[in-house]
Amino acid sequence: MRGAGVDNYSNYGGSNPGYGERSGAQCGLKVLAILYIIGGAFILLWILYMWFLFSQAEAAVGGSLTPMLVQEFNKNGFDISDGSEVAALVFAAVIVFVTLGLSLLLTGILGIRAANNPEKVTPYLVISGLSLAFTILNTMRSIVANTFDLSINTLIRVGIPVLAVWLGVSVKQQRDQARMPGAQW
Repeated sequence: MRGAGVDNYSNYGGSNPGYGERSGAQCGLKVLAILYIIGGAFILLWILYMWFLFSQAEAAVGGSLTPMLVQEFNKNGFDISDGSEVAALVFAAVIVFVTLGLSLLLTGILGIRAANNPEKVTPYLVISGLSLAFTILNTMRSIVANTFDLSINTLIRVGIPVLAVWLGVSVKQQRDQARMPGAQW
């Protein structure tokens, strides 16, 4: 029967090998996945809250806030001529943040799934690998544009996807080791 016996791929060769015990990589992956889910939910809730505030402000004014936003952008040095440019800018920002929130949620869900069942680690590795590639490309873009700033924020922004991929690869190696206990990695 499928799913009847659950093997969490114990830590073969580790300090405490035993059937059914989670490895450190699985526990770390689960913690990181939960943080990804919290971050994704926070971003999506923040977008809903901003949308609520914006619609409340439009209702209080009795019309569109677009002319006021155009004036504010122009005062701050942005050359925006009409409301359609503001609408396109806001729409693009919303799409980016919704995509970020959903990708964090998906990565978290797949991470918990991989931590609970290492047989299903491949989708998590694909998503976290794409996240790492995007982070590296974004960092390279900032270096080329001379806007790179080495700070704690930058180290965290790059370090978390690296950690995510490393934990996924560790779980995959433990899965492969469990499939072939005599193999050396």
